[in-house]
Amino acid sequence: MDGTRISLLGDLLAWATDANSHRICWLNGLAGTGKTTVAESFCRILAQKDMLGASFFCSRDNETKRNVRNIIPYLAKVLAHMLPCYQQELITVLSTHRDPRGLNLQDQYQYIIVEPLNTIAGARSEPLVLSVDALDECEDKEGTEELLRVIIEASLDFPLKFFLTGRPEVALRQGFQVDNFGDKHKSYELHNIEHHLVEADIRMYLSRQLEILKNKQRKDREDWPANEVNALIERSGALFIFAATAIKFLSDAKGNPTKRLRKLAMLNNDSIEATRGIDSLIPGG
Repeated sequence: MDGTRISLLGDLLAWATDANSHRICWLNGLAGTGKTTVAESFCRILAQKDMLGASFFCSRDNETKRNVRNIIPYLAKVLAHMLPCYQQELITVLSTHRDPRGLNLQDQYQYIIVEPLNTIAGARSEPLVLSVDALDECEDKEGTEELLRVIIEASLDFPLKFFLTGRPEVALRQGFQVDNFGDKHKSYELHNIEHHLVEADIRMYLSRQLEILKNKQRKDREDWPANEVNALIERSGALFIFAATAIKFLSDAKGNPTKRLRKLAMLNNDSIEATRGIDSLIPGG
């Protein structure tokens, strides 16, 4: 979905490049509002500018990616490949703490992130960003809250920033309710972005993906039926998850794409319920 949420991505890049801005950026949003899409796009932009230290995408469907104790060690591993001077310091730490996953989260962060980076604080002047997406998908809610507190309260001399995303759940909200945290983070609520801007992004995404499918699947490359396309856009509302699931449904080579589009056009207007409806259609085509 490159090209979507352009204004938001511009704001995020401004935050990342400003050495005097908040150390932590928190992007939260309701289910289906496109947090992971924004995180993926933002990480690509950061990587192009040599500003991405590492990224971790949590997932409740993956045992490794839903374990909060795997986040810091993974970020450290990737960061070590980017910063040779950090790698040397990390090797020294690991000679004492061979498996940091066995440490509590505070010690993890202190030993393998904070202390090695503070040792090389003068090695980099430009900010470096660590990104963690979908924190709400970690199964240990208390551990997730603890991780937030550890990141918030740690003292760092190295120009490191954190970009964090997740749903506005209780454990995450509590994690951010640390004294004076308001002075340390910038927050965006994806579900509160103006509705017409989100709709424009989704229209752009669907138009692009439908054009790709037309050239790939429709031998005559005939345009999609306009009424059904407009109905699909209307049913997507402000939810990227509906649009993405619809494209997945249309991409199935086993079915007739035009008939599938008509099925989508007849689904319930409620986007969440309609998404479940698409999911029920996918197995049988």
